[in-house]
Formats: sequence, structure tokens, C-alpha cells
Amino acid sequence: MAIAQVRRQLIEDTHKRVLRVTRISSPRRMGGGADILIASRSGLATGSIYRYFDSKVDLCVQVLAQVSEREARSSPKSSIPMEMPRRDWGTP
Repeated sequence: MAIAQVRRQLIEDTHKRVLRVTRISSPRRMGGGADILIASRSGLATGSIYRYFDSKVDLCVQVLAQVSEREARSSPKSSIPMEMPRRDWGTP
């Protein structure tokens, strides 16, 4: 395997690890100090998270997208119509 491929794989693995750690962390912890906790649990220095994500918001958005996609795939198709039927409330 070429060095470039190994490097890409390491970057991808680290990115996935940070996403996984963030996903299992409490949403209430996404305030101050969350990056320290996430970095520590991911085996990274605090500032290193931002080599993989532009910001804490970017990290949260990617986690949310991942969770939403998984939920959409796992939920059965709904039989509930998208548009609610109109009710006839009579004349005022």
C-alpha cells in the first residue's frame, strides 16, 4: 500500500473515531470544554480535532447528518399520509 493511501486511511479512521466519540457524548456537553473531552476520548490533542473538522459546529452537523441518515434507513416507511385531510368545521 502506498504511503498516500495509508495516510488517507489514517485520516479517515481518525475522522470516524472523532464522530463516534462525539455521537456517544452527551448533547449537553457540547458547550465549553466539549472539544477537550472529545479529543481526550479520541486519543487526540485538543487542537487536533480541527484538522478534521472546520469548527465545533461542523463536527455537530456531521454527527447529526450521520444519525439522521441512520434513523431514516432503519425506520419503516410510514403509512401516514404526508398531507393531513381537511376537516369540515362547518360555517362560522
